[in-house]
Formats: sequence, structure tokens, C-alpha cells
Amino acid sequence: MSAVSDEGKDSKYQNFTEAWGVGVVFYNNRNCESARQPFGAALKVATTDAEKLKVNEVLIGCYRLHPDTSKMNRVVEFVLTHSPSEVRKSIITRAALSFIHQRGKTKATVADHEKRLNKDSDSVLSLYLRCEIYSRTRPDAQRAVELLDRLAKLPPKKKGQKTNVCQTARLAMQSKE
Repeated sequence: MSAVSDEGKDSKYQNFTEAWGVGVVFYNNRNCESARQPFGAALKVATTDAEKLKVNEVLIGCYRLHPDTSKMNRVVEFVLTHSPSEVRKSIITRAALSFIHQRGKTKATVADHEKRLNKDSDSVLSLYLRCEIYSRTRPDAQRAVELLDRLAKLPPKKKGQKTNVCQTARLAMQSKE
């Protein structure tokens, strides 16, 4: 799954490096609207997950002020499912929750991920995001602990993957309050 955006259609760039370079110039000059098209083109021609991850991470900044929240959701979900860094995932999650909350989309996000869980009860992304929502933007410690417990019971997708200890401790402190 890649978060290909409409901005990359009909690309005038010959390769990933060229499209990425143009996007970076616009992005560094704080012109996110203009940066979306070359980044979309870079995403379209990216050949590795590392390239796709790199572009999607930058597109988070480009979509932060975009009125269509679905585009931001797509790139955030790609980063959360492909980033090897737990720290990076935590930072992205906080930014995404803030984005969702500021636009009044928390309820819709919870409903969307509930539908996903009905289709796939082991969806790590949906369990994780709902757990974070219930522990941060829509506090419900009991529900957050239930979701974390479900998440902890899932078999690790990657060898050596563990439950986030900091998250578990924070939720345990909330449930005692």
C-alpha cells in the first residue's frame, strides 16, 4: 500500500531523484502547495519502500494545512505501517492525533478504525490509533487499556517486536487515577 497522491499524476519528472529534488526546494521555501506535485510524482516512481517512506514522511508536513484530511490520513498510515523507528511512529502519531482533533474528526476516525477492526480484528494500526485516541485526545483509560491488552496479545509481526513499555506505563497510571 502506498499513499500515491493525485498531485503526482502526469509527471514531468524523469526519475525519483529529480522529482524529490524539486519537491525539496519548494518544501524548504515553505511552499507546501507547490511541493505536493513533485512529491506525488516522486512517490509514483519510487521503487523502494525506503523512498516511499521518505516521501510520505515529508508529505505529512505538506498535508498539515490541506483541507482534505483523507490525504493526511493516507500518508500517516503509510508511515506508521512502514517506519522501523518506534520513536518516529510516536512523533507521527501525536502529530496525527493533533491534526484529527483540530479538525473535529476524532469521532469519524474512531468509527473508521472500528469498521476496519470489524473486517480485521487483528489490525495493529487500528488498535494502536484507537488506543492512542482513548489515552490522549478522548480520554477513556479503561477503553485504552482494553485496546492495549488486545494489541499486546497479538503475535509480533517482526522478530523482536515488543509492546511499547512507556505507553503501557502511562496507561496503567491513568487507570489508577
